[in-house]
Amino acid sequence: MKILTLGPNGTYSSIASKKAFPKAQIEFADTVSHVFDEFKKNKYDALVAPVENTIYGTERETFDNLYESNLKIYNSIDLEIHHCLASQDKNFKIIASHIQALSQCKNFLNKNYSKIKLFKTSSTAEAALLAQKNSDYACITNEETSKKYKLKIAHKNIQDFKNNKTKFWIISKKYNPKKQNFTSIVIKPNTDCAGLLLKLLMPFNYLNINLTRLESRPVKGENGKYLFYIDFEGDFRDQKSVELLKILKTGEVVEELKVFGSY
Repeated sequence: MKILTLGPNGTYSSIASKKAFPKAQIEFADTVSHVFDEFKKNKYDALVAPVENTIYGTERETFDNLYESNLKIYNSIDLEIHHCLASQDKNFKIIASHIQALSQCKNFLNKNYSKIKLFKTSSTAEAALLAQKNSDYACITNEETSKKYKLKIAHKNIQDFKNNKTKFWIISKKYNPKKQNFTSIVIKPNTDCAGLLLKLLMPFNYLNINLTRLESRPVKGENGKYLFYIDFEGDFRDQKSVELLKILKTGEVVEELKVFGSY
């Protein structure tokens, strides 16, 4: 089995992939968008991409790529995130990491390193590799990766909140044949009018279906139009879900509805 995820080796994505597929061959791409691009070009069984962090929020790049593809959610995996600050020595001038890791450690950085320049990388593992090559850089990464790149850990568990978890979606070219607990969809309305959100949500209330996510994103290239990303309880093949999707698809305000899948 071949799995593709965000690299290099040592990212949280790689750790999640190994947790989900301990016997699989894990390969890497340097950005989430490249993960999707390479997956579509080559023969992989699944890709693993971050979806949401309990501190930072949604990983928008994953949603954008999923919307623009015909790929499906196969399952999900949650990973506890424990950040540390590591470097070759104490004389670093720059702290590097992925934007999410920097955001998740904002309070720590403001309190202890407010005058240090921050540098964004495509992953926490890339930041560790940079710190290994250049002593001017420290990195925010995980302990396992710090040891892999032979860096000294200055601070452990520097995330702003203890309950720091990231959800990853396992994405494939087909839906999981086994029923799952939650479903993710995206809706593109055909209009912008008063009460639009109410009209979209009324079927959920009517069928007593609980939402677990509701977000809006601008439609690329279409000023004033938005996509609505919605997750709800239940598999999309459940009787109530089938009825819900039928009502939404035939609704007067829906131009497009995509079922990403259940997890």
